[in-house]
Amino acid sequence: MASQFLVSGTSAYSTSKLAMLRFSVFTNVEDGAEGILEYSVHPGAVPTELATDVMPKAMASALWIDTLALSGNTIRELDMEELFSMKDEIVEKDLRKVRMVVE
Repeated sequence: MASQFLVSGTSAYSTSKLAMLRFSVFTNVEDGAEGILEYSVHPGAVPTELATDVMPKAMASALWIDTLALSGNTIRELDMEELFSMKDEIVEKDLRKVRMVVE
């Protein structure tokens, strides 16, 4: 999420998040045929020290809805069967990438 927000004081952090997302796309394109795949999982909206120092309070209260325990449990119990059932749609619509859409 940080890669998509423009909040003063977070330029380095947000840019690094976007860079990692794009890097994972390139890893899949360049090394996917060799079985090397990379995916990003959003762990949840958790109020970290970094976020509490720079994020406006109004935005923070709307976003911080998760806890560390919830984030960890969600990742641990990710429903892989459900994810794999959506494979065709994800691949067909190319939903694995972050990109700019111009209409």
